[in-house]
Amino acid sequence: IVEEANGMPILVQYDFKADRERILKHFRQAVFLGDDAGIVERWNRGEIGMLVGHSASMGHGLSLQDGGNILARYSYGWDLEGYMQILERIGPMRQKQSGYDRPVFDYPIVVRNSIDEVVLERHAEKMSLQDCLLAACKRCLDS
Repeated sequence: IVEEANGMPILVQYDFKADRERILKHFRQAVFLGDDAGIVERWNRGEIGMLVGHSASMGHGLSLQDGGNILARYSYGWDLEGYMQILERIGPMRQKQSGYDRPVFDYPIVVRNSIDEVVLERHAEKMSLQDCLLAACKRCLDS
């Protein structure tokens, strides 16, 4: 994703603290969206090449569309609203409202045959957590 972005800024979403540490260790240029209020402004001015944030901290109230149009989803929580809200921080509607005529790229990073697929299925189908887990268990038993 970084190579394909070719220098364009990337917003990276994670859901687990260990994932954040892993991302920040591997990508030294990455900046964590923490308590520093100036980070959002720096991102929107194009001063940050990779902004890393938790889905709960990026889900509401932030306008990140000026900083970029690429979202990489590193890990997933069960919360559908949070999942959808992150895309809306840089989403197509925000891009248009801000005068940008550019597509939004949403890259989910998924480990095959893992809980990632189950969580994303729940998001796609808007299933209850119980129905989602029962369907996943049934698939495992059938295979």
